[in-house]
Amino acid sequence: EEEEEEEGMSLVDASHRGRGSMKTTLPPNKSGGTSLHAPERDLRTFKDGSNDVIIDGSYTPVTMTVAVGSAWALLHEAERATGGRFSLACPCALVGLHTCGDLCSTALRLFAALPSAACLCVVGCCYHHISEQDQLTGGSPGFPMSSFLKDRGAFLGRNARMLACQNLYRFKESTEGLAMESVFFRCIFQLTLQKVFHSNFKETDYHINKLKYPTGDFVAYTRAACLKLKLSPSKGIESNAGKLLQNYLPMKQCLMVFIQLRGVLAQCVESLLILDKVLYLQEQLTVQRTQLIQLFQPQVSPRCFAIVAEKR
Repeated sequence: EEEEEEEGMSLVDASHRGRGSMKTTLPPNKSGGTSLHAPERDLRTFKDGSNDVIIDGSYTPVTMTVAVGSAWALLHEAERATGGRFSLACPCALVGLHTCGDLCSTALRLFAALPSAACLCVVGCCYHHISEQDQLTGGSPGFPMSSFLKDRGAFLGRNARMLACQNLYRFKESTEGLAMESVFFRCIFQLTLQKVFHSNFKETDYHINKLKYPTGDFVAYTRAACLKLKLSPSKGIESNAGKLLQNYLPMKQCLMVFIQLRGVLAQCVESLLILDKVLYLQEQLTVQRTQLIQLFQPQVSPRCFAIVAEKR
């Protein structure tokens, strides 16, 4: 998965610049927590022991669920929390840096729904957390958003969305040495579980992620994986794992080639996810201009493209 970076969304008063501007910030919270900043009275900042920066005592945190349906409640709360210094009539900008999963699509829908939202700048991330229609019993999915792709029945699935999180510029590091060994060991361990548990095995029931084990020691990897999954190695897992390792050892190089070829498609999938959002904005009659701007170097921050838009 991609490296997690600080994520969130802001609602900024576009009628002011610099001092006196009101900012509403959503901290990194996948459920959509919201924080409100009242107008800055001076430029002195200090820490209060938490991650929150206090500006002359005017920082006011407010937790709310961020959803399109709660847009007006969000603005009313901003107005109340700032003592009326923020008004529902104020033109504002919706800003999100590394908006996780569906938070990005929610930000775009909020922008389209709020008459006072004059401009938008969001950078999406954590594509594996984006919802698709097959995961929902109601509501709108995070992909596809645009009518163009909806009409064509576009669907990716979690594996493709996970692939979109990969960083092509760091891909060499993940396909050689210890990283490649871990991937190979995980594949053999999965085959072992399929052999031992047969029809009772479900991939979704087993999440190993990262394990600590002595380099090159597959037996130690198997024991560590069993410990994490609360499985007993005595149930034929260790003996089957050793045999499968020897059988599939010649395939290790093929696995590396497959992973590298698969990685080439990562940017294609990411492009589809981003352009779907751009198309959604272009389909909105109230949106005058939409741009895709590279803000960061991809070697530093893999999720480097911002979707920028302004209303008519």
